[in-house]
Amino acid sequence: MVNERVIVKGLLCLRHGRSWLLISSYVNLKRISDMNDYKGYSSPDLRVQKAITFIQSNLARDISVTEIAEAVQLSPSRLRYLFKAEMGISLVRYRRRLRLECARKLLETELWSVKQVMTAVGFNDLSHFSNDFKQAYSHSPGQYRIVQGRCKNGDGE
Repeated sequence: MVNERVIVKGLLCLRHGRSWLLISSYVNLKRISDMNDYKGYSSPDLRVQKAITFIQSNLARDISVTEIAEAVQLSPSRLRYLFKAEMGISLVRYRRRLRLECARKLLETELWSVKQVMTAVGFNDLSHFSNDFKQAYSHSPGQYRIVQGRCKNGDGE
């Protein structure tokens, strides 16, 4: 179980036992310039960049669109519109993809249980997490870990 979450200079760090894990190294796998390949832009609007940074640094928290909008000083509807126009994907879908990508990397690199990974990336319900993960990667989290050869025992945990 994740014992502590700390944000240091906008980077999310998780403590598991005695070791610390810098989540941003997983979250930032897709730089902003890579994420806007949907529409071919070279650099999104500064407010969208700030929203992305806020989402990345609060990935494990259940933040609302209103909270993100307040952080970038926009109304929620304007943020939704700008984000979709700049990124070609809705803000909520972007956050879900980012969480799933982070979970995938954790399953590949850490020996945490699926529940620990789920909690670390901000999901609260195991069945919801498993369904979203399976839809994105064609395997449940436990199956994915077995396929990747990163499990303590043969059942994916």
